[in-house]
Amino acid sequence: MWRRVMSEDLQSQCSDSAALVGIAGRSTVGSLFLTQVRLHPNRIALEDAQYRRSYADLNDRVNRVASVLASLGVGRGDRVAILSENRSEYIEVQLAGAKLAAINACQNWRLSPMELRHCIELVSPKVLLVSPRHAGKLSEVALAGIEVIAFGPDWERRLTTANAQECPNVAEPEDPLLILYTSGTTGLPKGAILTHRCELARAMVVSFDLGLQPGNNNLCWPPLYHMGGTEPALYTLLTGGRVIVVDGFLPEIIAEKIETEVFEWVSIMPGTLAALTEVLERRGSKPLGVTYCGVMADLSPPHEVERMAELLDADFCNCFGATETGTPPLSGGENISPAEIERVLVGHPLVADAVVVRKKDDRWGEIPVALVVANGPNLDLGELRERCRHALAGYKQPKEILIVPADIITRSTTGKVQRKALEDWVAEKAGSDGAPPPLSEQRAKTDL
Repeated sequence: MWRRVMSEDLQSQCSDSAALVGIAGRSTVGSLFLTQVRLHPNRIALEDAQYRRSYADLNDRVNRVASVLASLGVGRGDRVAILSENRSEYIEVQLAGAKLAAINACQNWRLSPMELRHCIELVSPKVLLVSPRHAGKLSEVALAGIEVIAFGPDWERRLTTANAQECPNVAEPEDPLLILYTSGTTGLPKGAILTHRCELARAMVVSFDLGLQPGNNNLCWPPLYHMGGTEPALYTLLTGGRVIVVDGFLPEIIAEKIETEVFEWVSIMPGTLAALTEVLERRGSKPLGVTYCGVMADLSPPHEVERMAELLDADFCNCFGATETGTPPLSGGENISPAEIERVLVGHPLVADAVVVRKKDDRWGEIPVALVVANGPNLDLGELRERCRHALAGYKQPKEILIVPADIITRSTTGKVQRKALEDWVAEKAGSDGAPPPLSEQRAKTDL
């Protein structure tokens, strides 16, 4: 009898476990966010310089956003493009898209008009939401058939009259959630699709690696068009934490938050350490509590990494994003495609060949350097710089342009450029003191 009763209990437990596993396997970003709304309705979920919203208030806003988007014809698989600096509305749209099974295509506001046009056309969005700050960037983008709405009074009026009832969460785990753009190795930006299941898996791995606990605070200053901004913010909201939105890298505000809030991890990108260190030292900042900080330690000067770890009394992480582990230049945390720059340079009629390689840089980790073979004696470096300014985002522009003999650009028997050999050549010619290469050809440096 005892054995039979125990067997029935075990069968019941197994049945319950199987049901829970099935529920977990169907989880999406929208469903997990709604779980936190039900568990912690009055807990602060999202704040920026203007607003502090509880989970219940945030969900009300998210439902209204979903209602507005649905009224514009947005449904499963439709793309919603967002062109904006960090602000609370950005995250509200991402969560609304998650509930609708729509796909948020996060646009990089640092891109040139040509690049931005390419990225928007690539995803054919049904709706494009833009902040007033970046609305002017759309002047050179073909927007026929796309509903464009600016954040601000008009957007708020739409939300005020929208339905706030809980919208059906129609998304499935394998539905696309986000499109983030990355520079590959073959030219213009590519759209990388992340599904709900992918995002949940990535969040679990990161939280395990860093030991992040549910309910932690996230200092959301990295741009939300970047995985380093969006992913930690979403993970935080799916685990009952609080997202503090900051409008980009503002060292004074970041220092003030470090002094007054507890963070298990604070993102600090290559190229920002020196500026933040100066502010922390000047303020005499005493962190309230930081466990981990930073990313990509290998791309920052070791003394800067060590000093930041000391100031924050935290371990500095050496981790990379999913699109930041290849061979293109990685400058200030941004992956740069050599082919994008080369395409612009060889478009000049007096350029016979062009190759872009990496060069170590104390501030940015790496910078792109262009080696150009002139087609005749009249190549104007000013014209090359202007072409790059027009066609490329500022961080993608080559920081040095070297006019070199054709035999400098070596290729394999299959025609593949030997980039490693060229990088070694650039480093050797620069010398240990950073002096310019002793070439008779002209050289130009563009502004960082």
